[in-house]
Amino acid sequence: MVRVVTSPRSLGRRTGRTHGDICRRMALSLLTSPLSLRAFTTMTATASAPAAFDPAAFDKVVMGTYGRFKLAVARGEGCYLYDSDGNKHLDFAAGIATCCLGHGDTSLADAIYNQMKSVHHVSNLYYIPQQGQLASRLVESSCADRAFFCNSGAEANEAAIKLARKHAHEVLEIDEPLILTAKVRVRVRVRVRVSAAANLTLDAAG
Repeated sequence: MVRVVTSPRSLGRRTGRTHGDICRRMALSLLTSPLSLRAFTTMTATASAPAAFDPAAFDKVVMGTYGRFKLAVARGEGCYLYDSDGNKHLDFAAGIATCCLGHGDTSLADAIYNQMKSVHHVSNLYYIPQQGQLASRLVESSCADRAFFCNSGAEANEAAIKLARKHAHEVLEIDEPLILTAKVRVRVRVRVRVSAAANLTLDAAG
């Protein structure tokens, strides 16, 4: 087992090195150490014969931040999921609406594989030609003039609120635009969405 006993940021503050430099050095040391190489070899050798799922072992190392169903998903095929006991389930959740193509889709797997062979994530610090191509398709098939790409639903909702307020101020000349929200809401952790939500009382977990 490889244990990291300090964080890159705290180590950087003590040594004067940048966060990126510390991350690169830590990753390189982990990848090239004999211990990590032996661990990787062991994991690779045993990957084809997974052990029976142990919920107690899972709960021991994963924080209990979700109320999980007593179901361990082993694999998926189309709109079906198969649990660790081999039972077949119809997946109505679809990864909380993120698996619109289903599980194990060959075209999606091939597209991801081909992209990973070319280049991984490079951030919005650079021009990404494929991102422009996707934006063109979105603009051509919607009422939008331009596309905004972000990483999560929280960021998307926050941007939508800011854009709506900007449009209200600059185009509609509304001094105090009103944002309507549902009274019963999913707990949020983003400042703008918390401010817009009807219930401003947050519990200790919020």
